[in-house]
Amino acid sequence: MTKYILVVLFICVFVLTLGCENQENTDCLQNIPLDSSGEYLGFSDVPDLIYYSVEDAKEDGCFVIYHTEVLENYNVWENFVNKSIKKENSYIRIVYPSLDKNSAESVLDLYYLDGHYYLFDFNAQDKNSELYSHLLILSANSDNPNIGQRFIVLSNDKSLTFETLKNKIYSSKAEFSDSVESAKAKKNYRIIMWDLKQN
Repeated sequence: MTKYILVVLFICVFVLTLGCENQENTDCLQNIPLDSSGEYLGFSDVPDLIYYSVEDAKEDGCFVIYHTEVLENYNVWENFVNKSIKKENSYIRIVYPSLDKNSAESVLDLYYLDGHYYLFDFNAQDKNSELYSHLLILSANSDNPNIGQRFIVLSNDKSLTFETLKNKIYSSKAEFSDSVESAKAKKNYRIIMWDLKQN
């Protein structure tokens, strides 16, 4: 009889613990503007991308990068990274402009909240978040990650390496899009930037 009571108590404690974990995650997500179905509402202030220039994005305080080149507000990115390292909740909007710099191709909203990274993509059909555990700087130069080719990646695999990622992406042109789409679908990793160069 005593064993039966202990088993029942253990199950109750386990269920309550799961409930608390879910509650913490819900509280965390209350800092992100979501509708009742979980769709992200944070892009409501983004203008039509066709008319959203680099200058507009700069004035809005966005971090702006074009391919491998930092165009505006690198300090905003540094601030986001430093806060997340200190485990302080933070938010950043990243804008990827078009070739002529007079419009935007993509906008990402990235939140660091209570130990997790929540990524929202303006161009995605599904406006629910991509959830990641780690922000990694993967460098070809292990002695100095700020020199040489590198990837800045959101990942759920802390052991992901520069060589592994490079091989996945550059194994062939045909596999490039498959690799990126597959990774996004599985939500294993998301490349944010590569070969960063500051203006």
